[in-house]
This record gives sequence, structure tokens and C-alpha cells, in this order.
Amino acid sequence: MLFLVSAFLIFLIISLVSYYSIQRVSQQLELVKMRAAHQELSNTLMVLTDHLSSSMKEISEWDETLQQLGNPVYYPYWKEHRLLSNPKLPAHLQDVDLYGPQGSILAQYEGQALPQQLSEYTMSMDQDYRLNPNGYLIAFTSIREGGEDGRLIGYIGMQVDFLPLLREQIFNFIQPKTLELSAFSESIPVQESIQYLRFSLPQNLDLQVLINVVRKSLILLVLGVLILSIVFYWAATRLMQQPIQRLVNHIHSLQDSSRGGNISLSQPLILSELDEVRESLNEYQLRLSQVHQNLDQKNQELWDLAFHDSLTGCYNRRAFDEHWNGLLSSLPSSRLNVSMILFDCNHFKALNDTYGHQVGDAVLQAISESIQRSLRSGDNLYRIGGDEFVLILLDADQAAAEHLAQRCLEYVGQYDFYQYGIDEPVRVSVGISSTVSDNRDNLINLHWQADIAMYHAKRPGNRHIMHYTQDMNSESGSVLSNRIIAAVHQAITSGDNLVMHYQPVVNLNDDRVEYYEALVRIRDGNDTISPADIFQIVESRRLEQEFDLAVFGCIHKDLASGKLPEGTGISINVSGPSIIDERVVEWLDPFVAYIGRYKLQIEVTETSLIRQLHKAGNVLNRLRDKGFIVALDDFGSGYSSLRYLASMPVDLVKFDITLIRGLEENSQQRTVIEGLAEVIMHAGFPLVAEGIEHIQLLDRVRDLGFCYAQGYLIGRPAGCEELF
Repeated sequence: MLFLVSAFLIFLIISLVSYYSIQRVSQQLELVKMRAAHQELSNTLMVLTDHLSSSMKEISEWDETLQQLGNPVYYPYWKEHRLLSNPKLPAHLQDVDLYGPQGSILAQYEGQALPQQLSEYTMSMDQDYRLNPNGYLIAFTSIREGGEDGRLIGYIGMQVDFLPLLREQIFNFIQPKTLELSAFSESIPVQESIQYLRFSLPQNLDLQVLINVVRKSLILLVLGVLILSIVFYWAATRLMQQPIQRLVNHIHSLQDSSRGGNISLSQPLILSELDEVRESLNEYQLRLSQVHQNLDQKNQELWDLAFHDSLTGCYNRRAFDEHWNGLLSSLPSSRLNVSMILFDCNHFKALNDTYGHQVGDAVLQAISESIQRSLRSGDNLYRIGGDEFVLILLDADQAAAEHLAQRCLEYVGQYDFYQYGIDEPVRVSVGISSTVSDNRDNLINLHWQADIAMYHAKRPGNRHIMHYTQDMNSESGSVLSNRIIAAVHQAITSGDNLVMHYQPVVNLNDDRVEYYEALVRIRDGNDTISPADIFQIVESRRLEQEFDLAVFGCIHKDLASGKLPEGTGISINVSGPSIIDERVVEWLDPFVAYIGRYKLQIEVTETSLIRQLHKAGNVLNRLRDKGFIVALDDFGSGYSSLRYLASMPVDLVKFDITLIRGLEENSQQRTVIEGLAEVIMHAGFPLVAEGIEHIQLLDRVRDLGFCYAQGYLIGRPAGCEELF
């Protein structure tokens, strides 16, 4: 009885302490959440002011804004019909106005919300963000001619409805609808508004339910222990000897017949019969546990082999198909935001061929590890192809999916791939598609929509993360059209519908044609497939080398047939995967016979050289020994061009069209480009200007010392029949 009473009291004390601990933890969590909410609110205010500053900066750099500051005679009309319809204005805008350099509004009109004259304090600040007692965020920023250090020419002011704008932000620790602003007497800086903002924290219903369940469970357990103590006391004094003897006999029969049981005793017992029962049961239970462990281990190994990728450790295509089919059958009965994220390693085939399969496998393992470290709890990563990974996100809309994808790319970008001897950066493209789960057709389309978005992300100039839109269907003809894909494959395999166009490059010293750049087209019936569609298919299917071989054959055929005039030359573009392959020297060997009569030039882009500088340099040196001239194409569009010039065997440099057009821009940008051209020419490299479309630009590059030029002003790409 003493033992039972003591055990009951100890259990009661432990229960009370546990309940008190849960209450204390709940209070501490509320304090932590409140601190996090204030910090989140402070960060959100900084983001709002940054967005507002960006909007005002874009408006202040608008050409029409500068015109109004110079001549505001039509300012009210311009404001109503042009300024207020500008899509760059922020949401919940109440009013926007321009002020002269003395702080006076450009024109007064009825219904004006902003002040007519700026205060001296506002004029002394480049930016001023204040919240007035009416709940409006009023922001002013100075407008300077030519940048931040230029002459002050005026100010721009905006008035935004503060609370609606703030409630639209995404919070983790605040209920946005509960945000309210306490009264204050005068305008305050926007960051000080935190002390006047009132809000409610999201209710933690799970924690409250847990506390209630624990409370009820503790009460029931106390009552249960009390009842069991009474019953046990009665059973121990009245019903012990005979049941124990039966139990011993039963254990012996179990041992003899090799049948199993599920009883387990661990503490020694006073009676010899009970202790024998304990030892027998423990031995039996040990054997049974070993059998179960072996079975569980074998089952787990079989499951891992069936549903896990052996290289990366993530789930495989079979697991993806099973999970996806299960979702397709269950999700349409609910309404959830479902997103699919597709990851693809850019130029993985070229990387794998260049550095070997062992390095390629290490890259895939690193990408898989980086993505999995950035996932939410419960998210699973699947490897569904060679270098393709996919995520299925439940209860995640477009914004949440893009946020997660961005975090995955950040983790991949932080990984040190250079430890594997890779010289170029490893990039991953991401395609995202989102829908609502109550539509089965939309769910079925998620995969191919994510695939389309991923191909758009791989296009040059696009973001590495693209979300599927309906517009991509019309823009992805080369990806979706089997006819175009078939035409490209036929051109690569047979070369029948390949057509070479040639664009003249003139010598600026005597205006004669120095050579022609060979540009490829594909004829599809009466239509011509554009280079953008051609190279999108070639790159997405890793056919760069096969395509180069077909183009080399077509150019050689034109040379052999005498279609190209002697005394000029041909510039041949070579892709990145080909220029690091030593076989390209053999592929170009048929052109060596024409070097005496033609100037033959190899063009390589600076972005392609980053694959393997040393290997590409060896290949280019061998081509130069045979008489080829090497040109660095698209200079200025890549990563570290000057380093290439110092380390690569290059004979001349072609300035990218973006740099050439920069010569028409403001004086600062033009000065940088001119200085860059002077440095390169001083190092002994002749320069070629691309994209010359009018005579003023031609005169400009001629005055700067460029040796060659090409562009629509000089001649458009055309076939041999049109040119010669």
C-alpha cells in the first residue's frame, strides 16, 4: 500500500510540473513571436520605402519628367493623362507631383493633396519619407541631372495610403487585417510608425488544443492510476499464485512449440516463479525483436532500391510516378494550391563530356544535396532524368514556389564546384507551373507546363527562374512544334535543308569587303527557321557538335563550288562544346586547302571559352598553326573578357552589339567603352564593330580606330545567289 500511494503521489507531482512547464513554454513562445513580429514589421517598412524609392527614381529618370521640369506649361494636363497612367507608380497612390529646384510645385490645381511648397528640411534631404496623422505616407526625393552627383533640377513627391499598402504585404508573425494605426499629432519618419502600429498575432490553435488535450489526459491518467492502484492491490493479495503458475507452464509450452508471444517484462521480481517468467519472456522477446529487425531492414533496403536514386540519394522516377498518380486521384476532391518546380543543369552534357562522368556525377550529387538542404519539412525531391530534378509542392501558390526556387538556387550558387576542377560556373535553370487542385486537367498539365517554363529559363537573357504563362505557348514554337524539331534534326543528319547566309565585313581603311561571316538558316518548305529557334533546339538536346559538323560541310560545299569570291574570306562560328574537343581540328582540316586563296577565320564566343581555358587554348593554337585566324566574338557579353585576352590565342576581337550601341548613350557609358577599346587596341588586337546600322555610328567607330565593321548599313545576311 505504501508503494502504491508513493507511486501515485509521484505521478501526480510529475503531471503538475509537466502542465506548468507547458504553460510557461507557451508564454515564452508568445514573447518570441511578438519580438519577431516587430522585427518583421520593421523589415517590411524598409522594403516598402525601397520599393517606393525605386518607383520615384524610375519616374524621375523618365524623359517626359525631365521635359516637364524644363517647361511645365502643360504640367496639369501631362500629370492627368501621362504621369498618373504610368505603370511604374506604386499601388494605393493618392497623389504625385513634381517640384522645381526651389521646392515650389510646378503648377497649382484643384484637388491637390501634396503641399505647394516643400519645407527646408525636405529640401535639404535627398529622400524624405514621413507618415502624417491622416495615415498617408508622403515621400519626396530630389531629381538630379546626370545621376546622384549631378545638378539639382527638382523634386518628386508621392502620397500613398499607408495601411492598405502595408496590409497587402506577406507576414509570418502578424495578421495583416488587424494592422491599425494609433493617433498621433504630427508627421513622423516612417520607421518611427512602428510604435503607433497595433496588430494581432496569429492564433496558435494547435498549441492551445495541445494544452487542453494534455490537461484532460493528465486528469484521466491520475484517475486511471488511482483506480489501477486499487485493483492491483486487490489482485496482488488475492489472485497471484495460481495465475503465475499457469503463466510459467504456458511459457514452457511456447518454447517447446516455437510459438510466439507479445509480453515483455524487464524488472526482476521477488517470487521465483515470476522471475522465471520474466527471463523466459525476455529471451523470447529478444528473438522475436531480432527477427522483426531483420525483416524491417530487408524491407527498407528493398524500398530504398525501388524508390531512391542510387547516385544522389533522392527519390527516383518510379517514386515520382507513384506519388504523382496518387495525387491525381486524390487532390481533385480538395482545393489546394499545387505547384511543380523543375530543375535542369545548364550545359550538363558538355560539362560531363569535358570533365568526365565522375565529375558529372559529383555535380549532380552536389545539386541534389544543395536543393534538399533548402526544402521545407515534408518536401521530397525527385530525380526524373539525367540532370532533371522535380519538386511537387502542396498548399503553395506561385509566390511561395518562386520563393522556394530562389532559395534552392542560392544554395546551389553557394556550393564550391571549383573543388572538382571545373573552371566555369555551374548554373541551374528552373521552370515553375502552378494551379488549383480541384481541376484534374490543370493538374495533368503541370508537368509539361513546368518543362516549357524551364526551357524559357534556359534562353539567353532570361531569368534563371521562369513561371509558366499562356504566352509561352505561342513563344515556344521550337519546343512544341514537332515539325520544326523534325526539320532541325533532318538538317543535322542530312544537311539537305541547311542554307548558309553570308554577311559582309568591311575594312574601314579602304571600305572593301575583307571577309564574310557565315550564318546558318534552315529551310522548312516555304518557311525559314530563325537562328533563335534553331539554337534553342540544338542546345536543349545537346546537339552542338553534330550541328557544327553539318554547318562545316555546308560551308565547304559553297567553297568547293566556287560560289564565294577569291581574295575575300569566310568567318566560321564554332560552338563551345566543339572548341574544347580536339577532333574539331580534323573536322576543319578540309578547309586548309583554301587558306591560300581565302582568309579563313574561326569565331568563338567568350562565354564558350570558360569551359576549359587550357584545353580550348591548345585546340586554337593547333588551328592557328594550320593558318586559321582566331576571333573572339561577342566581346563584352560574358564573364571576364580581359582575362581571356591575356591567356587565349586570339588574333582579333569583335565588340558585342551592346557595346557598340553604348557609344550612342550618355557620356559616362560611352567614355568607358571608348577607353576599353583603346586599351585593347593598344595591346595589339584589331577590333571589329558589330551592329552598324547608320552612318553616324560607322563614322564613330572609324574615328575610334576600329579596323573592321559589319551590320545592316554595310550589308544584310544573304545567300550566295543574292550576294555574288
